[in-house]
Amino acid sequence: ENNNANNTWPTPIPLTVQTPDLVPTAFSASTATITHGQPMTVSWTVKNQDAGTAFGSWYDLVVLSTDQVIGNGDDVTLSNPTHAGPLVANGTYSVTDQMITISGAQAAGSYFLLFRTDVYGAVFENGSEANNISSTAIPLTVQ
Repeated sequence: ENNNANNTWPTPIPLTVQTPDLVPTAFSASTATITHGQPMTVSWTVKNQDAGTAFGSWYDLVVLSTDQVIGNGDDVTLSNPTHAGPLVANGTYSVTDQMITISGAQAAGSYFLLFRTDVYGAVFENGSEANNISSTAIPLTVQ
C-alpha cells in the first residue's frame, strides 16, 4: 500500500531577507587645482548601512564632470577600481591616495570630481541603489 500522501506537513516559516546598502560616507581630493598630466590623489570611504552582508566584488568610480551629475554624458572616467567583499553590516572600507591624472586632451576650466560605489550594480541592494553616489562633489580647476 502507498502511504506517501502524509509525508509532508506544510508549515509556514517566517524569513527575513537582509540585504546590504552601500553608501559613500567620505570623498576628498588632495588639491583643488591641477595641471594637465600632473598626478593628484583622491580618497573615499564606503559604508554598508544595512543589515545584510555585501558579497562578491564591485567597482567604484571617480569621474571628472562639467556638472554634478554622474551618467549624463559629460563624464570622464579617472579611476574605476574593484573592491572585493565581503562587507558586513555597518562595516566600512576606505581607499586612500588613489592616484589620478587629468589627460592633456582635457580642456582647461572648472569641473567637478564625483564618486559612485557599485557603479555597475553588482551588489543586490533591494532598491537602495540611488544613494551610491557621494553627496560631495569636489570643485576642481584644470589648468
